[in-house]
Amino acid sequence: MINKSWETVKKFNEKDVIEFAKLTGDNNRIHTDLEYAKNSIFGNTVVHGMFVASLFSKVFGKIFPGEGSIYLKQDLKFIFPVFVGDKIKARVTLKKFEQKNFNGVFECICLNQNDEKVVIGSALIKFPRDFKYN
Repeated sequence: MINKSWETVKKFNEKDVIEFAKLTGDNNRIHTDLEYAKNSIFGNTVVHGMFVASLFSKVFGKIFPGEGSIYLKQDLKFIFPVFVGDKIKARVTLKKFEQKNFNGVFECICLNQNDEKVVIGSALIKFPRDFKYN
C-alpha cells in the first residue's frame, strides 16, 4: 500500500467560491470581484488556497482511509493560483504507515487541468482503529 494514490476531482465555480468566502469570512475581493481581480497581478478571480486544499479532506474522510480517519497535521505550499473554472485533481499518496499508532504520512498534490502542480504538501492522518493494513 506504500506509494499507492487516491484522488478526487473538482471544477471550481464562482458560486462555490462566494459561499466559501461567506463561510470563512475571507471576502478578499481577489476571490469575489472579477472587475477588481482583472487589475490584479493574476488578471482573474482566484480560488481561496484553503478551499483548494480542502479537497484533501474529502479524500481522507471519504475515500482513503475513509470513515473514522482523523486529520492530525497538514503542511501546504501554494505553487500556482487556481482560477474560477479550473478543474483540480487532488491526489494523496501513502508514504509511511505506523502500525503501532495507526498514523499514516501522505504526500499531497493538487494539479490543474494542464497537469500543473498548484498545491503541494504532506499530511499526517490517524487511521480508524478497525483499519486492516495489508
